[in-house]
Amino acid sequence: EPGPPWSEAHPVSTTRPTRSTRLEAAAVLQAVDAAAVVVDRTGHVELANEAAGRLLGAAADALVGSSLCERLCAAPDAEAWCGETLERARESGERTTASIEPAPDGGSGRLVDVTVTPLAGDPHGRAVVTLRDATAARGDERELRAMRRAFEQFADAIVLTDAAGRIRSINPAFTALTGYGLDEAVGRTPRILASGEHGRELFDDMWRTIRDRRTWRGDVVNRRRDGTLYLAALTISPVLDESGAVDGYVGVQRDVTENRTAERELRLRNDALRVQHLIDVAVQTARDEADLLESALAAIVSAEHLDPVARGSCLGVDTDVGALLLEAAVGDFPGGQRERLSRLSPGEGLCGLSLLTEQVLVSEDCAEDPRVVDACPDAAPHGHFVVPVRAAGRVLGVLLLTTGPAPTFDDRTRAHLEAIGGHVGTGLERLAARAALAAAHEAAEAAGARDEDDREED
Repeated sequence: EPGPPWSEAHPVSTTRPTRSTRLEAAAVLQAVDAAAVVVDRTGHVELANEAAGRLLGAAADALVGSSLCERLCAAPDAEAWCGETLERARESGERTTASIEPAPDGGSGRLVDVTVTPLAGDPHGRAVVTLRDATAARGDERELRAMRRAFEQFADAIVLTDAAGRIRSINPAFTALTGYGLDEAVGRTPRILASGEHGRELFDDMWRTIRDRRTWRGDVVNRRRDGTLYLAALTISPVLDESGAVDGYVGVQRDVTENRTAERELRLRNDALRVQHLIDVAVQTARDEADLLESALAAIVSAEHLDPVARGSCLGVDTDVGALLLEAAVGDFPGGQRERLSRLSPGEGLCGLSLLTEQVLVSEDCAEDPRVVDACPDAAPHGHFVVPVRAAGRVLGVLLLTTGPAPTFDDRTRAHLEAIGGHVGTGLERLAARAALAAAHEAAEAAGARDEDDREED
């Protein structure tokens, strides 16, 4: 029994085609664009075209008589597998394909796709073998697989759309973040995440930027499939085709709700400390109560941790007349409002109610709030914070702060306002104590001077 057709024990075929047949076959091979060789039943090359020579790193004539498997394979087991592929094609009589890693030394140094086509009716078992350099294609495939794995495993949510904004694909992180699965999202637009929290201006700017082939970045409030909202840090970039035209868009987003909330809390806490520091400085440097109150109100109006405060005033309790009297004001007051604030009875309006209840009060819309008796009909829509000014268990007056409509009023805001009222009250008490001490010192000095004069007269 002869050995396997690819073994050294099997001699190279000595049966050659006639010259005319050989020339005809060679002409056919040269006319083929692909690299192609004719091998005998042992896998040795009988004919090769120039494309095969270029692929295998040798002249076409030099390939004749050499083992195709030795030329192609990097390891002995691969060489045996190559031979088995040739034999399987010869025995079945059917076209057979395989991919082979060429030998690093003496071979092509490439990944090659091999197609073996037996010559029907050939008594010598010849076959035509076409070779295709698959290195670049396989490299592209590996790169695509790696990119796909990265896409699927990326921690941030990714959505791919076509040029019209229709969703082509999403990654699992998108589903985890939004609740929308692939079947639900594909074919729809990212408007499925619209929360209604943003005006048209934001989206006009977004589309203008990406259609101009630029990247848009920003924070947006999105709505999940279950209706809950989240703050997303969103980046949208255009995907360009070979001609530079926009083929689609890629959007990457991540939930930054907790991060932004923490950042905002830190910023607002620092701002509250800044306002308190300014009030402390005013307490130390104020010439009198009016100076202290104006400086304190200016600091409050500049506060970032409150809804924007347009103006502020302080009404103090005058026990002699039993009323709240305007003692200081900062900001532009609409015509007549300053006069209306000049004197209020305890319990009258929002300020009087805050004085009686000793609580921080808020009005979302002064024009519609029946508690507000000092509202200016000509003023733009606005709200109010009314803050008791406390010191040593007493309420000395109230701070009336004008804000935009529907100001944010939560536990944190209440605590900040109470702290500000306490700070201003403590400052007034300290200022009063300092003034009383100075007056006592002056009285003592005057009394001492009188005693000295009396002694001199005696």
